[in-house]
Amino acid sequence: MFDSSAESIHFLNPDTYLNRLPPDEGVGYEILRDLTFAVGGAALWDVFAYLPTDISIVRESRFNFVIFCFIASRFFALAHIWLAAMYSAAVDMIIPLNIVYIMAALFYAFSKTASSFLFLQRVLAVWHDNKWVRRAFSILWFLESLSDISAILGGSPTYIPGTIKFRDCGVRPWASISFYCFFIYDTGVVVVITYKIWLAQKELQETRDLRWYHWLSGKALPRLSRSLLTGGMQYYLITVGVVGMSSVIMSVPTFPQVYKSFFPPTLVFLTSSMACRVFRNTKLLNANTYMETVSYWQK
Repeated sequence: MFDSSAESIHFLNPDTYLNRLPPDEGVGYEILRDLTFAVGGAALWDVFAYLPTDISIVRESRFNFVIFCFIASRFFALAHIWLAAMYSAAVDMIIPLNIVYIMAALFYAFSKTASSFLFLQRVLAVWHDNKWVRRAFSILWFLESLSDISAILGGSPTYIPGTIKFRDCGVRPWASISFYCFFIYDTGVVVVITYKIWLAQKELQETRDLRWYHWLSGKALPRLSRSLLTGGMQYYLITVGVVGMSSVIMSVPTFPQVYKSFFPPTLVFLTSSMACRVFRNTKLLNANTYMETVSYWQK
């Protein structure tokens, strides 16, 4: 017979890290984890899909700073995404959280700097006859790379209460300076490359009467010039959306901090992937096309 006086049994909620967060923040934490792992999976697929080609490019090329940036862009992007996935998966932080954050920020800065340097090489190649443009964009690249200090110093990561698990980066609004500078730099590079190719096409007798569509689409250009133009446009259009959105969101203090941690891994993956893709496509052009285009630029 049931004893009504018996002590009732209470099923308490398990003591998990999510129960130590407000409900909305807990949901955001799980979304951040899933999105970060999705970005990590896409980054790994992108690396392994082109690994044989990239290895052959490195072997056949003379090792210099450009090839180093080609390798470093991928390596540091994966390192940053791996750290981001680690703290979004609520791994216990044995190392002090500030050190982990600084490491992730440094990997982010190194990868972005290497990717932007690959993009700089396109300006240096197209404007080989104008030292002022070359110097101006070399300085602009240096200043853009220097702006990543704001991302390194602009965070104040916190723990989930009562645990040693990552909660959020505590990004300050002025940390978005890095994103704004990157946006300005990319825009400037695309504009000057497009302008130079337009000038070159305008000087050619056989293409004077072509419409804007023909040279913007690259149909009237030599293969290397077409690669420079369309590759730069693809790189810019893909990254500008993420950079613009990240700049605005990082600047808004009221935007949930937990979601701000998602944008750096996404940005560093896209910039690395597209910069290496454009560099790879240019390197894979055959020697005959290269010699043909060299004579075209020297006219």
